[in-house]
Amino acid sequence: YKGAAYCYEEVILACPLDSDVHTKLGEVYATIGGIDNLKMARKHLAQAVNLNGANLRGVWSLVAVAESYLDEVERGSGGKGGSRGGLRELEEESVAVAKELVLHCGEKLMGFYKGSGRGLEKVVEQVLKDCSQAL
Repeated sequence: YKGAAYCYEEVILACPLDSDVHTKLGEVYATIGGIDNLKMARKHLAQAVNLNGANLRGVWSLVAVAESYLDEVERGSGGKGGSRGGLRELEEESVAVAKELVLHCGEKLMGFYKGSGRGLEKVVEQVLKDCSQAL
């Protein structure tokens, strides 16, 4: 997947305003995993949503990546007696950003599905509620 990330980075150089390319690159970084790659995924997914606010795939992916990042940080700090005191100040700020992204994207998703008439609003609300409980 590192080769795919490199290729998508090259495509972004040619098309920096293409929301779909940023989304796909973010998903590649998320697939690679690890804290640094999840931060890169978050960066590109946030850019994708910024470029196209109606990019549902980007918004859902951003929620998933933010949650994965929080899980990785929690797992990493769990090895230090379970305390979060081992986190660097920069990581603590990044954790706060991830939590805000989950909440912000949740509101955005509820706006997309509200009144859609497809019965998805309650399902989305439950999924986001489960996500928020982990915060």
